[in-house]
Amino acid sequence: MACVDPWPIPTGRACRSLSRASSPPSLPDAQLDFGLNLGLNDDSPDVAFGVGVARRF
Repeated sequence: MACVDPWPIPTGRACRSLSRASSPPSLPDAQLDFGLNLGLNDDSPDVAFGVGVARRF
């Protein structure tokens, strides 16, 4: 996960990101993703959380 700025003009956003991806033994063809972003200044969102699932086919 990244601290992405949707605006074309730089705004000075800064964040700390933590993410994890794993493939559980019970689902060998799937991957689970978790992510957390914490804003480090007033220009950044305070908290952003993301979850994802990918399946191999």
